Amino acid sequence: MKKLSFSILMILLILMLCGWSSNNPDKRIKVQEKLEEINELIDNEEFDKAFEQSKIIVDIPLFSEEDMNAIVVKFQYKNRIEEGLYILNVLLLRNGKNDSTLNNLSWAYHMIDKNESANYFADKALAILPNSAYEYGNKANALRGLRKPEEAIKYYDFALELCPDFPQAIWGKAIVYNDIKDYAKSLEFFKKYREIEPDDAKSTRYYITSCYREMNQIMNAIKEYENYFKQDQSDTSPLYSIAYIYYEQKDYKKALEYYDKILNIDVNDAWAYYNRVDCYAKLDRMDEAIETLKKAIELDSECLYEIIYLDEIDKLKTHKKFITIFE
Repeated sequence: MKKLSFSILMILLILMLCGWSSNNPDKRIKVQEKLEEINELIDNEEFDKAFEQSKIIVDIPLFSEEDMNAIVVKFQYKNRIEEGLYILNVLLLRNGKNDSTLNNLSWAYHMIDKNESANYFADKALAILPNSAYEYGNKANALRGLRKPEEAIKYYDFALELCPDFPQAIWGKAIVYNDIKDYAKSLEFFKKYREIEPDDAKSTRYYITSCYREMNQIMNAIKEYENYFKQDQSDTSPLYSIAYIYYEQKDYKKALEYYDKILNIDVNDAWAYYNRVDCYAKLDRMDEAIETLKKAIELDSECLYEIIYLDEIDKLKTHKKFITIFE
């Protein structure tokens, strides 16, 4: 455990001995400085230091439960759930009826897939009126984690009644509908989420294209991938996805076109060559398949160990030039 500096400990000791009166503006300034320091440590990803300092101040009355819950949210945003849970459980002992503490406990337990606990604390928070969209959303998340989709949708709807564009509830409904294979509804809510959270559009990519594919709307899926590629033409992953779709559709020539596009961006992409091998083999262009496989291995020796996973490996083995791969 890293030690706090002597000066910090002395400041905290003096404040505790003085009773932590919130009426003293100088003390409140020192508290604010300490909170800002912890927040800055979290922002700089110095999590251990931030946590050690948080543990020291969490029991001090002048650091309010709202102050400490704000730190918890900061930890959670950085995916440091365990640190947040420690602080929350100390706050729970301090006051078992604080709305923010109960609500954040529900969220934290859901994030580590302990949804019985998430549901318990969601109910505790909801028992304190009035209820917020966040509280309904956390209750719904817990129910979704407990595989109770109908109940989860009901609570997401409660949240949306209070806040029609509440992203957490819209995302949650999209996931629930995806879980129960109602892909049309899932697509509707993922697209709505993308509209209200354009900066987080990347998180919907898999789900939107997957919904289209599950509904056999292949061209819509391809259009989505094309749009993603236009946004960042250095990222070839959407082109890989399109090539794979065409391969699944047995349109091997079209798949090859997209692997060509990938290689136009990165001529040394070994895996584009590797994936072309099956396309050539499917089209009975065996000489090209062998030469392409050799090129892939030349660029990345790992491809040699992946040969057995090629769909057409048995066909390749029978070709007279197959042995030349190992020369």
